[in-house]
Amino acid sequence: SVIDLKSVKVIKNIPVGKGPVGVAVSQNLKRAFITNVDSQDISVIDTDTLKVVNTITTSGSPVGIAIAPNSKTLFVADWYSDRILAIDTANYKSVKEVIVSKAPAGLVVSPDNIWLFVAARDSNEIVAIDTDTLTIKKRIAVGKHPFGLTMNHTGEMLYAVNVYDNTVSAINTKTWVQTAIKVGEHPYCITVSTDNKTLFVTNT
Repeated sequence: SVIDLKSVKVIKNIPVGKGPVGVAVSQNLKRAFITNVDSQDISVIDTDTLKVVNTITTSGSPVGIAIAPNSKTLFVADWYSDRILAIDTANYKSVKEVIVSKAPAGLVVSPDNIWLFVAARDSNEIVAIDTDTLTIKKRIAVGKHPFGLTMNHTGEMLYAVNVYDNTVSAINTKTWVQTAIKVGEHPYCITVSTDNKTLFVTNT
């Protein structure tokens, strides 16, 4: 569904693949990318015309999705195959992949395009990946069943939602020191305000 934020109304519903889950938007490319877990593909939407203009086949179970701030690479979490795909946005071809941990879910790319962070739900950890080589550089133990991820706009803080602990792990990306923040029941997704002062968490 496409929502006009001025009128706060749905202005269009766009048919995509089966079982749509994740959304990533690139202002530079004027594209929105939708992961469809059941049809095992990614719908590419032109944000000007609000039409699907391409479909990327993944041969997997795409769930989490994130686009690098420079808009050159799309990162996709393949839930059942425990891998991350790096897709070139110039031709929609998969250029690299890496096996991470069990059930990769939420993804976020650092503002400087250097780090990709992956919430490995069934491994209770965040995996830090070098975006250039797609190699694992660090594993960060967090709470039970991490899912949603976000970063503040400076890239200094990483936040991970721990579904079974009812907490958010606040991780300093320079020191890797973390603090657990108690939240409501069964938290799932998270985002940070543009002034970096407030976190918003959904409780399902």
